[in-house]
Amino acid sequence: MRCDGVTTTYSMLAAEVARFADYLIDGGVEPGDHVGVMLPNGPAFAVVFYGVLRAGGVVVAMNPSLSFRAVEFDSTVTDTRILFHAGRRAVSTDLAAVTAGTQPVRIGKHGIAALTAGLSGRTEPVIRAGDDIAFTVYAPERRVFQRSPNSPTASSSATGPSSPAACWTLAPMTS
Repeated sequence: MRCDGVTTTYSMLAAEVARFADYLIDGGVEPGDHVGVMLPNGPAFAVVFYGVLRAGGVVVAMNPSLSFRAVEFDSTVTDTRILFHAGRRAVSTDLAAVTAGTQPVRIGKHGIAALTAGLSGRTEPVIRAGDDIAFTVYAPERRVFQRSPNSPTASSSATGPSSPAACWTLAPMTS
């Protein structure tokens, strides 16, 4: 996996996911707990997403640009226990999560490594029922994922918005 000039092998990703799953389990996450993931596309999102699944949690993916009320509503409706987030509206997101009864956890400038320091990654994956999945979809207009032109494997015909910090971007769907 390559993003922002940093290459991560699948074995490195697997080790980070296992350490993050340990962090969640040590923090009290139990199989079936709903865990919000409100992170931009990138390595941290992958680690949190798969770490939650490995710990037996249910991922509730949320758009990082959600408003205060949307974060509060989504967290309440999905019964999210913990919300991992990063971004410019960190205080607002913290407040929205707390208002909904959710524990907010900010992913700071040191990323996931600051949370998982000292954990070995010993956790075995938790087996869950196939229908134990939750997700939130908010799509005011039709959009598709498109590889960012900054990505080393992007084609020259790629169009749409991109940012240097994104590996994947949302682009308007064309007919």
